[in-house]
Amino acid sequence: MELNQALRKELVIHSLIVLEIQIFQQIDRVISPLSNWR
Repeated sequence: MELNQALRKELVIHSLIVLEIQIFQQIDRVISPLSNWR
């Protein structure tokens, strides 16, 4: 039972990290044309 909870926590942390990476990639995609334009 405790192992299951730890595993679930790991999964949550992992998905949060993946989400953050995707958001940063989106921001990067928006920012780099702007900085090239300048």
